[in-house]
Amino acid sequence: MRWLPPILLLALLSACTTTPPADGFVHVPLRGVHATLTCSGCHDHDLHAALPTTCIGCHVDDAPVPHHPGDCGDCHGEEGWGLDSIDHSFFPLTLGHDGPACVDCHGDAPWEDASPACTSCHTAPAAHFPGACDDCHDLSGWEGADFNHNPFFPTPHEGVSACASCHPANDYSTFTCTDCHAHRQSRMDDEHEGETNNYVYSSPACLDCHPDGDD
Repeated sequence: MRWLPPILLLALLSACTTTPPADGFVHVPLRGVHATLTCSGCHDHDLHAALPTTCIGCHVDDAPVPHHPGDCGDCHGEEGWGLDSIDHSFFPLTLGHDGPACVDCHGDAPWEDASPACTSCHTAPAAHFPGACDDCHDLSGWEGADFNHNPFFPTPHEGVSACASCHPANDYSTFTCTDCHAHRQSRMDDEHEGETNNYVYSSPACLDCHPDGDD
């Protein structure tokens, strides 16, 4: 390379872009954030010096401690180090999951597997419905649960739609019919006298014979 005065060399380096020289030299493809770099951003003052071809070769000091021991490309792309560059399509970070940081789900070791089960991060309140979270909730949030009650018992029933009306103390594992239908047990015993349907004065027995709430 022809010797150039330092001040001229500095001017050339500062103006240098990713455009390959006219002599036919083909550069390693510079994409994403690498496309914005100047030559001196990687080569310092020796444009002929060979550079590493791996991420860690240049970014060894950029990785926080502790950090994922695998290849940078396992999580990051050439768009940058941020969360947006991580391919998290196996568990989409949308709606209610678009705000947490990696450590909120993965702890201090973001590369370690996190369970996809809702209960691994979210603790249900006491006396809660024992089914799966997505039976009632979606990724929008916990409020405004929408549960399809019809396969179990059509609702609203006689104008009642509030959960607590049939599930006292919000314990969804139990229900009551007799609290609303305040029949005297003696009257119900008389009405069912002689029937062979194993009549018992209890809410589960009511549901067995009246699965749709009809007489």
